Amino acid sequence: MASKIGATLTNHRHGKTRVRVARVWRANDGKQEMREWTVEVLIASPMERAFTEGDNSGMTTTDTCKNMCFRVAKQLAEPCGPEVYALSIGENFLKSFPLVTAVQVEVFEVDWQRVASESAVPHNHGFMRVEPARRGAYVLMKRREENRPVVFGAIDGLTVLKTTQSGFEGFRRCDSTALPETRERLLGTSVTAYWRYEQGKRHDFDAAYTRVLAAMKSQFYGPPKSGTYSPSLQFTMYQMGKAAISSYPGLESIELNLPNIHFIPYNMPALGMPFRDDVYMATSEPHGTIQCTVTRDTVAKEPSPVRIAAKL
Repeated sequence: MASKIGATLTNHRHGKTRVRVARVWRANDGKQEMREWTVEVLIASPMERAFTEGDNSGMTTTDTCKNMCFRVAKQLAEPCGPEVYALSIGENFLKSFPLVTAVQVEVFEVDWQRVASESAVPHNHGFMRVEPARRGAYVLMKRREENRPVVFGAIDGLTVLKTTQSGFEGFRRCDSTALPETRERLLGTSVTAYWRYEQGKRHDFDAAYTRVLAAMKSQFYGPPKSGTYSPSLQFTMYQMGKAAISSYPGLESIELNLPNIHFIPYNMPALGMPFRDDVYMATSEPHGTIQCTVTRDTVAKEPSPVRIAAKL
C-alpha cells in the first residue's frame, strides 16, 4: 500500500479579473470626460480554511471584488489615470475589510481620444478609440505598509516599426542556425513595459507617462530625417529603458518585454521577383521574445523582473 503523502497550502489569493469599467464625468459647461478600464483585483487574507476545510466564513467574495471596482469608479470626483484609480481600489479594500492583508490591482486603460471637427475644435463628448496601445498601472498595497504602496505605470501593445536603420550581425552560428546576417532589415515590435515609481513620494502620473512614452519612441526611431542605427533589438531595448528612467526623476526601474515581429524577405528569383529590400512576408508567429529590466544606479538592485518581485 502506497504511503500517504502530506501536502501543505503555502500560498493563496483570490479576486476578479477582466472587470470592464467605463466612467463618464459630465461638467456643467457640456464638456464630458470618459475613461474605460479593464481591472484585475487579487486579495490576500487569512482564509486558508476555505481551501483546506471548505469553511467560507469571513470570505470576501470575488463578486465583491468586481463590485468594488464599480463603487470606487463612482466615488472618483475628478477624471484620473489608471494609477489613481488602482490606488483608490486598494485603499478601499484595506479600509473596508479588516481580514484583507494585501491587495494587488492591475488596470489597463482604453485610449478613447476626443475627436475634433474640421475646424480643429475638440468635440465635447465625441471620442475615437485608438488601438492597440493601452496605458496601465499596477499597484500592490499591504496593510502593514498602508502608506507606502508599490506603484507601477505601464504601456501595453505599443506597436512600433522602422523600415531601415536596423541589422543583426556577429551572433553565434551552429547546426541549428539558419538566420543570415544583415545590416538592412525591418525592425518591428510591440512594447509592453512596467516602470516602478519611488515609494513614499507624490508623483505626477500623467506627466510621467507622457515623458516615458516620448523617451522610448525617441530612442527607437531616432531623429526624423536620419534615424538611429539598431545593431539588435536588445541594444535598442536597453537604450529605451535608460531613456525612460532618465525622463522622470521619480522612476526607479523599468521592465521591458519586446517581441521581435518578423518581416521575412520575399525572394522568388525563379519568378522574376528577386528581393531588393522591398517586399516582405509579414508574420506574427513564431516571434522572438526579448526581456530586460533597467534600474537607476542610485537604487539597490532587486530581482528581475521587478513587477514579479512586488507581487503578493
